[in-house]
Amino acid sequence: MEFNLKEIEKWAKEFKPLPTKIGFLDNRIEEMRNPEGYVADYYNFFYTLARDLEPKVIVELGSWQGTSAACFSLGSPESLVITIDHHTDPGDTLNKQKTHEACNASPGLMYIQDGLAHSFTKKKRTSTPFLVKVHILLCLIYWTAGK
Repeated sequence: MEFNLKEIEKWAKEFKPLPTKIGFLDNRIEEMRNPEGYVADYYNFFYTLARDLEPKVIVELGSWQGTSAACFSLGSPESLVITIDHHTDPGDTLNKQKTHEACNASPGLMYIQDGLAHSFTKKKRTSTPFLVKVHILLCLIYWTAGK
């Protein structure tokens, strides 16, 4: 699908969040609701954007708990989604665990931490050394569109 940034901006302005109807994802998004009832609608937007654009590859820099990456992966199951995070800050044990949960729920999701790629499926978990050389000019989500 061809698209430009103006079209994505228009989609974002007109976007109305709806449940994805994917149990893991809707539950994870609901967990993010703050005490005032606000939930980050951008997770639903990421799911919808990935579903509609069907990119071949999505790379996310900064996994936190893997929710965005799961939205991308479950929105576009044929895409390769790679999420990268060092997960070495204080308190990151929970974030790393949540990222592993997201990978288990999202077969097309690959998590890279400390130079290791962790690929997950519902049946088994594999961890393979993965040489990563990343030159970061901008911290953006990189999309390769097209089929």
